[in-house]
Amino acid sequence: MHNIWSMLSNKLMMGAAVFFTLGGMGISNLGPLPQTPTPAPVEVFQASSTPTLIDTIQPGGPPLSLTTALPAISTPVPANSPASTDKRPTVPIKGPTPTPMSVSLNTVKIYFFSVGLGDSFLIIGPDGKTMLIDGGPADSGIVDHLRAVGIKKIDVMVATHPHQDHVGGLAKVLGAFPVKKLYTNGETKWDEPAYVDFRAAVTAAKVKSTRLVRGNKISLGALSFQVLNPIRSLPGNINENAMVLRFTYQKTTVIFMSDVDQDTEGQILAAKLPVKADIYKIGHHGDSTSSSVKFIKAVSPSTAIYSCGPNPFGLPEQVTLNRFTNLGIKLYGTDRNGSILVTIDPNGYKIDTDIPQ
Repeated sequence: MHNIWSMLSNKLMMGAAVFFTLGGMGISNLGPLPQTPTPAPVEVFQASSTPTLIDTIQPGGPPLSLTTALPAISTPVPANSPASTDKRPTVPIKGPTPTPMSVSLNTVKIYFFSVGLGDSFLIIGPDGKTMLIDGGPADSGIVDHLRAVGIKKIDVMVATHPHQDHVGGLAKVLGAFPVKKLYTNGETKWDEPAYVDFRAAVTAAKVKSTRLVRGNKISLGALSFQVLNPIRSLPGNINENAMVLRFTYQKTTVIFMSDVDQDTEGQILAAKLPVKADIYKIGHHGDSTSSSVKFIKAVSPSTAIYSCGPNPFGLPEQVTLNRFTNLGIKLYGTDRNGSILVTIDPNGYKIDTDIPQ
């Protein structure tokens, strides 16, 4: 019995010795079980909730097809991953970083681009269709302007008349983007180098050119543009032949006067054509030969916008601008406000100036 007790005592003492020995090695203080490492957080970029329209709105047509972009998920790359050690050179992207084109089913956007002394306006319809009215001079940077707002194609291009400050940039646009339709005022007897280059670019791009006259319309998806000028027989003055366009979306009407002078304005009024508009694109960069008080009163706009830049001609002329401000019309110009964005929705319109380009 004594021997059994001794044996048990010895075993207990040996067990205690092992326990304290392991404790000294840091093994007895095991603590809680080790936790699985927390994975790196996933950064989620929320996509716009606005759906992108991919079908043209046609009255009485089939239902619209919509698609909504899924959120993009970006996971940090571990330091030892193959992607982090890839030494291949990257190819730099030339020009401004493009911004995805914003499309809303309830808005129309009009960009009045700052292109110096010239005209260039981009219209994005509620269905994402695009229309470019003129392209400014050849050095206007219009291609960069278009890329900066996410444009990848032009559905409708309009050349209001052959002067270089209107068609010079269009030649570059034709070389940079697919263009589906082209409308002109039909002027062909003009040999200015910029117009020759424009016609060559049209031929190279294999775009069909259609002449428009008073009474015709341009369709841009759900939008319809009335052609108020030129008349069928073109007079001798290039500016008199320029295309004048007017359209309405929801409660807002816009009129684009190109470079027509006061004589042409009088002809439009004499023909009893509709001219009333909320937004008036001032004719001929603010030249006093355009924008008669009689015509301005007939249009009765709340906002007027002119396109101009540094020039030796004294444009815009203060006497012209006074005709608008004296009537209480809000005035904007690309020479003082930079590129201008007009956003039209069912409630009216808003204007943003100095938009990033």
